Amino acid sequence: MLFLMLGKSVSLEGSQEGIQAYLASDFSVLVDKPEVWPKAVSQIFFSIGITFGIMTAYGSHCKRDEPAFMNSCVIAFSNSLFSFIAGFAVFAALGHLAVLEDAEDINDLPFAGFGLVFGSWPVVLGTLPGGEHWIRLLFFMLFCLGIDSAFSFMEGFLICANDTIFFGSINPKYTAMVLTALAWLFSLIYATDAGLIFLDTIDYYINFVMLLVGGFKCFAAGWLYNIDEQIDSCGAQLVFTYMVASFGPVFLACIVWFSVADAQTALWAGFVGLIVFYLVGLSFTAYLIHKKMKNNVGFWSWKSTIYDLTLRNVTDLRTDLSGVVGYLPYVWGLLIKYFCPHIIIVLFSLGCSAKTETGQTQFGHYGSYVFFPFQLLGILTIVFAGFLFISSLVFPRMYNWCKKADSPIVSKNATIHMAPEDKSDDGNAAFSMTQPTLWPPKKADASATNNSVHDQWVQEEEWAEGEESKA
Repeated sequence: MLFLMLGKSVSLEGSQEGIQAYLASDFSVLVDKPEVWPKAVSQIFFSIGITFGIMTAYGSHCKRDEPAFMNSCVIAFSNSLFSFIAGFAVFAALGHLAVLEDAEDINDLPFAGFGLVFGSWPVVLGTLPGGEHWIRLLFFMLFCLGIDSAFSFMEGFLICANDTIFFGSINPKYTAMVLTALAWLFSLIYATDAGLIFLDTIDYYINFVMLLVGGFKCFAAGWLYNIDEQIDSCGAQLVFTYMVASFGPVFLACIVWFSVADAQTALWAGFVGLIVFYLVGLSFTAYLIHKKMKNNVGFWSWKSTIYDLTLRNVTDLRTDLSGVVGYLPYVWGLLIKYFCPHIIIVLFSLGCSAKTETGQTQFGHYGSYVFFPFQLLGILTIVFAGFLFISSLVFPRMYNWCKKADSPIVSKNATIHMAPEDKSDDGNAAFSMTQPTLWPPKKADASATNNSVHDQWVQEEEWAEGEESKA
């Protein structure tokens, strides 16, 4: 259907002007109206299915040895390519509509949002022989696309739910039936006279939900994974100080950028605050590292401490995932920890600070719709997503029923201890497995004596044996 539309559109009068307008886009809008950035990112999230659990659901149906990284690249590239090609069909149709409406430019056409498809494509298909049947086929295709999206959202929830301890014992058919019934009840608001207003409002606020969920996922993967082992190794003060040093400057810069009225002043003041905060935070982090090294001579070095603090948890995540999903590039871990969450914070703040034509923030005043029920319902969707994340941090045991049974990730509930004096019968170093979950003990610096190293190992072995006897 897309290529049929494309072929017919480019053959119509005025299509060339429409395509020229498409390729000669005014990129100054990215600066003049920066609020388009979070909307564009959210649209990419939505079209690919990121932050909805859809990729997780579909990935669970793949073979165990499927190259997840390659598949992800193919999906993202195919989605962008499809959207780019569809742009030619849409703008060629708009160019023809501009001729029919005697409009000087396609920007003068009264089509936007939902009307862009419903107002342009039927005109193009109507020029084909038997055009009314092609138009019927178009609307049937749109109906199928909607049902397909519903399947994806349902599958994303069902796969994750059926993997949990609570829902795992329930027949998936019953779970699907109950979820479908609930979704149908909630969707009834879209069948009312105010249905399009509800849809427009929820569609706007769901952008924030996708950014929020995406940011939480990146933060959890890059900063919270194995944080208990990181705290055991580096200490809570050092771990959380570095976390504040990394995210504090971004929050400060966003406050300055999007609250100061003078754009020029806000820009440079925000960057100055970001740099100063970051340098102060790193300096205090370095002081804590030096203090810890001084108190634990022989078991800490700058190199090992910085690695444990900055890269070890996300490197462990990459290693653990690679054992299940295959190859993952090293740059993936760096982006997950040091790029994606920070950029998402900026985009979320940018979206919240966007102004309406009357000077009010769009957040809470979108589309000039009344606060109750339209704005309130949209804001509650964001609050609900935030509640789920914050409550999982403060009260993690609330979600014990969500644990995945028989996870393919290798358990880390063991620590490998090795003493150079201990040898096995074949002459190799002897290993022992002890509890509880800890990162492998630090290797001593060259300046430390073998006795101090061995004493530390002996203390750990005695402590572990005592814990085992208690168990």
